[in-house]
Amino acid sequence: YGEAVKQFKITELPSEGTLYLIVHKGEIIIDKEGNPHTVTEDTKIEITEGQIVSLANVAAGNVVYEPKENSDADTSFKFQIGDENGNFKDVEYTTDIEVIAVADAPEVSIDVKIAGEKTTTVDNNGGNNG
Repeated sequence: YGEAVKQFKITELPSEGTLYLIVHKGEIIIDKEGNPHTVTEDTKIEITEGQIVSLANVAAGNVVYEPKENSDADTSFKFQIGDENGNFKDVEYTTDIEVIAVADAPEVSIDVKIAGEKTTTVDNNGGNNG
């Protein structure tokens, strides 16, 4: 296929996390049933198994992976390559995804209280009663 590669068909989704396609207002997307829809606002759409993604979208960085929250599990997904006419090779390719954990910022809370107050009363004779 070489330079004729124009599309990717997702054949197996990541077991951990989700693949998304970022779409922009005004773009036309095709749903699973083959119906065209015009995008009304910038958004991201979950990629499903069997979905076809253009090479242009991949090159533009519009295919993103989001790991499950609080997970650093590595995963992968599989795909086939195809030409602009929808002809796909029978060969499956695998993309490995390495998730690197990032520590959350620590949350600190300081509660300041007055430990105690001492009240001193001075009588009219200058004496201290406290």
